[in-house]
Amino acid sequence: MSVARVTELISASKKSFEDAIQVGVSRAVLTLKNVEGVWVANQKCVIKNGKIDGDTLTWSTDITNPMPMTLEFTVKVDGDKLTGKCKLGTFGISDLAGERA
Repeated sequence: MSVARVTELISASKKSFEDAIQVGVSRAVLTLKNVEGVWVANQKCVIKNGKIDGDTLTWSTDITNPMPMTLEFTVKVDGDKLTGKCKLGTFGISDLAGERA
């Protein structure tokens, strides 16, 4: 007979996202029996320097995965849609777009 159980764990680390995952998995293995796998749901980013100027939003966030980098966003909102650019540290600029769900 197979039995499946889903247990939600929340963990954090000042070092990296991967370290937070390791902390959570280590805690799960020590407290739960027969852990066979994990599903990582999301990553939280801290918004810095957030500003609103009319229909334009700007902010930045620091990431550590796959390497330490500051991402800088400039986005224009038009109704339920947004378009803009993201500066990827020293790796250039990328277009971005989104729509309200």
